[in-house]
Amino acid sequence: MNSAFIFVFTLSSGCNTEGDPFPFNHNPLDTVPVADTGDTGDTGDTGDTGDTPLLTHNHWLSFFACDYDVKECNDRLNHQVQLAGSQDGITWEIIDWFDPYSSSVPDLIIHNKTLYMYGSPHLVKVDLTTGEHTEPEEIAIFDQGSQVYPADPSLIVDEEGNLVLFFLEGRIGGDPSTCENGEETCWLRFLSATAIDGDSGFEFEVDEGARLEVLVDLTNDEPDHASDPDIFMGPDGPILLISRGQRVEAYTSDTLRGSYAMLSPQVIQPGLGGVPSGFYEEETQEYWIYVTSYEVDRQRSLLQLGFTMDLTVEIPGEELIPIISGESHFNETYTVSSPGFWTQSTN
Repeated sequence: MNSAFIFVFTLSSGCNTEGDPFPFNHNPLDTVPVADTGDTGDTGDTGDTGDTPLLTHNHWLSFFACDYDVKECNDRLNHQVQLAGSQDGITWEIIDWFDPYSSSVPDLIIHNKTLYMYGSPHLVKVDLTTGEHTEPEEIAIFDQGSQVYPADPSLIVDEEGNLVLFFLEGRIGGDPSTCENGEETCWLRFLSATAIDGDSGFEFEVDEGARLEVLVDLTNDEPDHASDPDIFMGPDGPILLISRGQRVEAYTSDTLRGSYAMLSPQVIQPGLGGVPSGFYEEETQEYWIYVTSYEVDRQRSLLQLGFTMDLTVEIPGEELIPIISGESHFNETYTVSSPGFWTQSTN
């Protein structure tokens, strides 16, 4: 358990009044189902939760934390992967049975009574019946025998129960989210890969073709990046979010392993959130969009949540709800980033 003081704050649910933190006049505590004890479908088929005593929350969030007063937080080797749980998606607590480990940009999925925590580049698995953790181990992704290096993993389970990993194609010795030195423009590829070792989750084979290719243009002498894919199921099929710095784009496809086309160029008001993770809540017909936003001093970041019923209409900054920050859950010198969301309700 992290020895830092943990403070969980609560935002009151509101009616349809000015300043209401919950748009669309709903109270998540009233609409989010309790933990499903049956088949959880695409989100990971945990089966009967009666023998998984650690599965105590409806919603789970991976992220990384770093104390910038002690460490150089621009170095991902100093990031610590953390796990939080929530009943409503808004009020979160740090999970004390999860052992933080050194890795970065994590995502998680719960499948067959096992928590899979994928960082960059290490996987840790937790048996939810015993609490036993595996040691962090690098995953291997192959493309016709050649190893591929993933960045920013995002997980989903396909209709056949296979683990599928979406990621930005990485490269050794450089920032994969932008062009190589000397290039003014370049195309970055977002790929998917399917597990080839069953539920082990350590070995994947790249699926045919790219899910998305994005043009990065540095000719204006301004930074341009594309990174941090997040895959989830929407009402009409899969949705892929990516980060363009502090801007979130949404793409959609007819099939999970198909080509993705632009749905929205800015899901969140530009400049106020990036590194996204999304979820579609069927009962309220809302999208929950978790993002990383800068604190006022821009040294630190925090995690925020916005709701929308239409991804083509950007979520304004005043409707973003802070959910986890260094000050609220660790201490004021911590920065937190890179949310990854999983839920027991249908994803």
